[in-house]
Amino acid sequence: MRIREIKWIDLQLYQDVLAGELDIGIFRGAINDEMCKITARNFWNHLKLKKRQDNVPSFEVGAHHFGQSLDNYFNEVQKEHDNLINLFKGTDNFLAKYQNFIRSYLHDSCGIYFRLASHQSRQASPFVMRSWSNQEPFQLLPHEDVAQLKEPLQKGFEIQKAYDSTLVSTNVCIENGIGGELVVWEYRPTLEDRMHMHVEYSGYPYLEKNLDEFNSYKIPVYEGDIYFLNGSLVHAVKSNILGARSIISFFSSAISKQEILYWS
Repeated sequence: MRIREIKWIDLQLYQDVLAGELDIGIFRGAINDEMCKITARNFWNHLKLKKRQDNVPSFEVGAHHFGQSLDNYFNEVQKEHDNLINLFKGTDNFLAKYQNFIRSYLHDSCGIYFRLASHQSRQASPFVMRSWSNQEPFQLLPHEDVAQLKEPLQKGFEIQKAYDSTLVSTNVCIENGIGGELVVWEYRPTLEDRMHMHVEYSGYPYLEKNLDEFNSYKIPVYEGDIYFLNGSLVHAVKSNILGARSIISFFSSAISKQEILYWS
């Protein structure tokens, strides 16, 4: 497993994961404690905080495309727009600043456009904030993020062009108690694997007993960390022993040599 962590933000690390040259990159302590505390408080007190009704239990603010029809997703994106902004009430919108930093860096250094994914003039959501709520041993069960790019209900959505590129899952840890480690297995399921395990379009969940033959790595995650990983690897989040774990997350991937999309 190729992992690198640093105590500052160097977007070459993000590019290395995007290029498949690293598996996991971590910016330790990238967001300061006060910003995290205010954002966490805004999240848990948010009037539009909702509990997911599908088989991926969590509390969240924002829209996610997982398992959704395109109409449902984009309607939800529109409804959630102001709700996302309110997460940063009383502090800086550090997530927008981070994404703008990526945009400027890629354009200035490589001539690459970093933009929101869209469909028929409707733009995707830039991120979602959530706190997983599954029971032990994992609050987020083992899964990978590539399978969902083949969801038939989303035929024509341009993110599906990213299926053969590296999908990067970016997560900003806003709060974490004791536990809540990231676990990553050295396993990239094939389409045949997914079909055999009946997760062809979801990539969720993989049974732990089917992962025993693969090496796994447990990585501590702390408040203020930004971590990003190759989403084709099966990964999970351990349950917290104490406190809650909340994150802001989004996906990104290249659809050409000149364009990288991001979405939630």
